[in-house]
Amino acid sequence: MPSSRLARTSLLALTVICSAVAPVSAKDRFADVSKAVASADLGKEFGRYDPARRCRRVTAHSDGAALSTCLKITKTVRVVTPSGPQIHVLLAGDDPKKDCHACAGVIAFATFAPDEPAWRLVARSVPMIDGSWGRANPPENFEVRKLGTDLWGWVETTSYMGQGVTEGRLNLYLPRDGTIVEAGSLPGDHDNMGTCEDGKLKTFSGEDCNEVKISLGVDTSRPEATHYPIVLTAESRIGARHATGRYIAPFDPQSFKYVEPNGIP
Repeated sequence: MPSSRLARTSLLALTVICSAVAPVSAKDRFADVSKAVASADLGKEFGRYDPARRCRRVTAHSDGAALSTCLKITKTVRVVTPSGPQIHVLLAGDDPKKDCHACAGVIAFATFAPDEPAWRLVARSVPMIDGSWGRANPPENFEVRKLGTDLWGWVETTSYMGQGVTEGRLNLYLPRDGTIVEAGSLPGDHDNMGTCEDGKLKTFSGEDCNEVKISLGVDTSRPEATHYPIVLTAESRIGARHATGRYIAPFDPQSFKYVEPNGIP
């Protein structure tokens, strides 16, 4: 195929994928899902809706710890599927009594489809402990991506810094049999620049200064695939060396997780 035709085809495919995911407009008749979130059976972990605070009471559990808070809608994204539109909802709650780096908030996901005159719950997650400083990660850290021929999921960008080293991760959440579950965690942006003297190529301990930027894409070469492989593009600077690499994270149906590729700097 000539390169110009290939470029036009790739651009068209990218346009189709991007046009299927859009922020919810206030005028969209499917936009108001607050009543559905208030009344839906989201599982035993969710308590009643608090009309005064406009949130759902929840208790999240992790490694023997329990965290109770009240979840509010912080982001809604509309997608168009072969069976019609869906609204993907991010809920989040903070723990204002906790103010430490290791203290977290809570998140949850829910997906609804219009079923006139009401809403139908398609999938939901359990409440999950997430974030730091007593707060859940902000909504701008989450995006909905098309990850299969008829599959949309959430990608969460997180990062942690300690002793001058920053480690980023890309957490993936996918629907599975009416639930939404974590489907793997892949490397995100990372560096050790907090240990490097300005303008130097070595850290104070003599290691190479490094900075790696990661962008997440999908491989749609098999558009009929139920789960597209994820493509991680890494732009790295290790000491004085600059490089760009492309790494494939395949989906493993047995573990229901994306497999972290080897070789990322």
